[in-house]
Amino acid sequence: MLRTRPLAVALPALLFLAAAARGQDLASADLSGAWRIKLKGTFEDTEFLPAKFKGKVVLHLAQQGNVLVGLSQEKFGACGLLDEPITGSKALEQFSLVQVAPVPDPNDCTTLGTVTLDVAGQLVDGAHADVTGDGVVDALFIQSGLAFTGTMKRISGMQTPDDPDGDGPAVPLALMGSGEPGSEGAHDLAVTKLKAPASNSTKGKDVVFQVKVQIQNRGQHAEVIEDALQLANLVTLEHSSSSTGGWVPSLDVVLDVPPPGAFPITLAPRRRLWVRYEVTFGGWSAPYLEAPAGPCIASDVTWTARVDHAALAGLPDDHPADDVAPRGVVAPYSFDAYPDGTLRERGAGAKKADGTFGDAVVTHFLDCVGGY
Repeated sequence: MLRTRPLAVALPALLFLAAAARGQDLASADLSGAWRIKLKGTFEDTEFLPAKFKGKVVLHLAQQGNVLVGLSQEKFGACGLLDEPITGSKALEQFSLVQVAPVPDPNDCTTLGTVTLDVAGQLVDGAHADVTGDGVVDALFIQSGLAFTGTMKRISGMQTPDDPDGDGPAVPLALMGSGEPGSEGAHDLAVTKLKAPASNSTKGKDVVFQVKVQIQNRGQHAEVIEDALQLANLVTLEHSSSSTGGWVPSLDVVLDVPPPGAFPITLAPRRRLWVRYEVTFGGWSAPYLEAPAGPCIASDVTWTARVDHAALAGLPDDHPADDVAPRGVVAPYSFDAYPDGTLRERGAGAKKADGTFGDAVVTHFLDCVGGY
C-alpha cells in the first residue's frame, strides 16, 4: 500500500495555480458534496489503471474541520455500482485524497487485486480543482506504478449517493416530499434574495418605498404558513442607519400582508415566496424643515433579512447557514445539500464583482430643504 505523501511534497507542480485563486477565500471553502474527477495518465504504464479511473468518477466527500471522508461511485459494466471509501485532508487551498480500491475482473467481477491512489489537489475556485498524483496497481501478475494529472468539478451537494447530508436528518431522496407537510426529512428555509432601492431623494417629505425578501423551501417536505402572524414571525427585515448630519430620520417598516384568501400558504420543496415590506422614510425635525438654508443630510440604510423556521411549530432549521441575507459564497457557486443536493448556492444580497451575491444591501438618501 502506498503511503500518503506530505502535502508540501505532493503539490510543487500545482503551485502556479495559486495566482488563479488569489482574491478568493478558498482557505475556508468546504469540499463537502459530489465532485466529478477525471484522471489522465502521464506514463505508458498507466495503461494498467482500471478503466473506471481513466474515465469520469463521482467522488462524494464530507468535510469535518480539515478531515475529508467519502467514497467514489461509478458503474463498472456487469459488476454494477462500485463504492470505494476515500480518506483525506484539506489545508488552506490544498487537499489530499487516498483510496485503496479493488481491481475487478470484467468477466466475472471477482477481485483481481487492488489499486492504491494518492491524489493531491489545488482549488482553482469554489467549484473546480486541478489534481496530480501517483499510485500502485497490485493485481495478479501486474505490479506497476502510476502517475497522473486530472481535474475535478463540483456537481452537487450530495455527500452520499442517497442522502444529501450524510448522517444528518435528511431522508433518502426517494422519500422526498412524502408524508404530511413538515413531517418528513430535513427542515430548511433559506433567504435567497433581498432587494431594496439603491437610492432615493427628498426635500423634507416622507418617502414610501418597498423592500422585498425572497425565501425558499429547501427542506424535503412541504411547509405551511397558516396566517399573517406566522408569516411575520417567520420572516423579519432589520435595518441600521447612519447620517452625515448627526441626526437620522426615522424608518417605519410594515409587513405588506397578503390578503386573507392567500392563507394558508403551502411551500413545496424548492418553491419560493416573495415577502414585501412597506417602508416610510421621514420623521423630519421642525428646526431642520424651517431653516432657510442648510447642508443636505446624506443617510444610508443597511438592510438584513432573516427567516426563522422555529416560527413553524417550533421546529428548528437543520441548515441555518442560509437563514440570513446578506451572505456570501466562494465563487463561482456552491451547492446546498438540501433538498436533493442540486440547488446551486450563489449567496444572497447585492451582487459582487465575482458574479456571486452577498454584498451589503444599502439604500442611499440625499435629503435637502431650504433651497439645497
